[in-house]
Amino acid sequence: MLIAQPKSKILRKIIQSPTGEYVLATFVVTEFQGTFKARLVSVEALPQSDFEKPVAVSLPLPKKQPVVISKLISSIEKIIFPFQELLFFVSQPTRAPSSRI
Repeated sequence: MLIAQPKSKILRKIIQSPTGEYVLATFVVTEFQGTFKARLVSVEALPQSDFEKPVAVSLPLPKKQPVVISKLISSIEKIIFPFQELLFFVSQPTRAPSSRI
C-alpha cells in the first residue's frame, strides 16, 4: 500500500491588524486527502514607515531664462532656381498597375 505524503507549502502574507499595524504572517498550508489546512507559524511586526503614504514629489520648476530681444537683419538675395520649368515632372503620366497578378 502506498502512503500519500501530505503536500505542504509555506505562504507569507502581509496583514493589517485591527490596531492598524502591519505584520508579516507565515503559514504552512497542507493538502491532505483533498482538503487544505493552514497553520500559523510566525508573525513579525513590520516597520510602519514602509507603509506610510508617500509624499507627492514633483520636478522643480524650470528657471526663467532672460529674454533677449534682438533685431534680425537679413539681406534679401535673389535665389537662383536651377530648373526653369517643372514640366518634366508633370509631363510623365504615372503608369497604371498591370491587371495580371
